[in-house]
Amino acid sequence: MVRRIAQGEPHTASSAAQVFAFEAAVIHPPQRTGWRDIHARAAELERNPRRAAALARARQRLAGELFPQTTLAALRLRHGLSQAQLAERIGTSQSRLSRIEAGLDDPRHSTLLKLVDALGEPIETISRALATTRSPHDD
Repeated sequence: MVRRIAQGEPHTASSAAQVFAFEAAVIHPPQRTGWRDIHARAAELERNPRRAAALARARQRLAGELFPQTTLAALRLRHGLSQAQLAERIGTSQSRLSRIEAGLDDPRHSTLLKLVDALGEPIETISRALATTRSPHDD
């Protein structure tokens, strides 16, 4: 949705610009009948201790296969955690953790310390993992 919030005089050099506010919304299609939300299904599986342990082992195997470098996602998977589980441990949302892992959100120092506690890794390891996630042109 685009909404004009200010308009200058069209022929004046100092106020010829228009100011617009852009609002973006992601509209998800309705879920198909008989289909289940993946997050709800994963949470359901995590309630069963045997399945939760199997999912943790699968995440650990994936970490080795998918991440040759140590990123935050790799550390999380090596510890057998889902994004939702780590997000809960550090007191944030899964979507914010996803943005941090993707290098789109630069966490505060307090979040860094929570990651250290939740993953049991030294702060240097977490810092390097976050730096690895970010692309070289981000700085």
